[in-house]
Amino acid sequence: MPRTLGRQQREMLADLGALLERELAVQEEMDLAGQVQQLMLPTSAPDIAGVEIAGRVQPAREAGGDYFDWFVVNDPDGGGKRLQVVLGDVMGKGLAASLIASEVRAVLRGHSRYTDVGDAVASTSTTTRHDLEANSRFSTLWVGRLDPSTGELDYVDAGHGLAIIASHRGYRRLYQDYLPLGMPVEDAWTKALDVLAEDELLVVVSDGVFDVLDDSFDAAEAKLEAILDPSLSCRQIVDKIVEFAVAEAATDDVTALAVRRVAAA
Repeated sequence: MPRTLGRQQREMLADLGALLERELAVQEEMDLAGQVQQLMLPTSAPDIAGVEIAGRVQPAREAGGDYFDWFVVNDPDGGGKRLQVVLGDVMGKGLAASLIASEVRAVLRGHSRYTDVGDAVASTSTTTRHDLEANSRFSTLWVGRLDPSTGELDYVDAGHGLAIIASHRGYRRLYQDYLPLGMPVEDAWTKALDVLAEDELLVVVSDGVFDVLDDSFDAAEAKLEAILDPSLSCRQIVDKIVEFAVAEAATDDVTALAVRRVAAA
């Protein structure tokens, strides 16, 4: 039946309307933050011959703490151009984690132009330490620098632990026992060396993938064996990894990065 609202009821409706407007504004800002974060990810092939590469992020919310990156650097020892690949994971999800991830990404890019990967990670830790500590967060990083012509691969694993080289011969982990960035204790972050053969595939994933495998690297290897088909492209492989984790109801951000050496034209 038609009725006239009292003063208290009108005030209540006005308050509900204002609350809804604020919620819509916050959601719009979160959506925009997620779009900006996606736009910051590399989309085109790097300007260097001899590699195939792909990456994908599936955030648990509109924005998240995972990211991947790739770019070309000049070897500080005068060895020519190298491809640097990065997978980073800032603790937590949502807007706060995405802001810290963007900072770590930008700082690492700047330091990587002039030093090797070990020094670049150490300098990034020094630069971002205050912001990470002030926000009670830490960031794992896996950083690799590849010479496509020889397959020489320098890498630093800062608390990440989720990188492998795969081929029909099996798997080997690219792992170091170093701390993430933002921990109360500084670490050394000295680079390690490996070689990526032309029939091998470098795959790095975030712990959003690892979580759905019951935190077991043996289980991860068994599952990845079915995914890392040598006949698949890097794009198909990262899509399969992310879609597998999402289908397994991953609750964290999910990221995968794949790199393959190919014969230069």
